Amino acid sequence: MFLENHHVAVSATAGDLFGSGVASEYADTLLPAASGLQILPPLLLAGAGLFVTSRGVYSSWFDALLAGTTVTLGYLPCIVTITVVSSFEVTVFGTTLVEIAPDFARTVLVAGVAYPLVFGGIGGLCAFGLARWRAD
Repeated sequence: MFLENHHVAVSATAGDLFGSGVASEYADTLLPAASGLQILPPLLLAGAGLFVTSRGVYSSWFDALLAGTTVTLGYLPCIVTITVVSSFEVTVFGTTLVEIAPDFARTVLVAGVAYPLVFGGIGGLCAFGLARWRAD
C-alpha cells in the first residue's frame, strides 16, 4: 500500500497450484489498492522540506528550493530498501504460488527521486515564503 500511495504499481503473478483461483485471491489480499492516504507522502515530504529549509537562511528562492530537495538523500535509500524487501514469492511444494514484485526502476525513479525532489522542493519554497513573510 505504501508504494501504491506513491503511484507505483506492484505486480503480482499468481500460479494456479490448486486449480481453483486460490492464488489469485491470495495475491489480491496481499496487494490492496491505493487508499485515501495518497496525500500523506506529498504532505510529509513537503513538511520535511520545510523543516530542513527552515533551519538555514537563504537569500533566494532557488537556494531554498535546492535545500528542500535534499530530503531525497534520506528518502531514496528508504525506498530502495522497501522495494527490495517487498519483492517476494510464495512457493508451495516447489511450485511458485504467488510472486509479488514492484518494478525496481520505476519505483526508484517515481517514489525515490521524483516525489522527494518535487514535494521537498515545494516545502523549501514554503519555508522561504514563510521566512519572507515573518521578516516583513
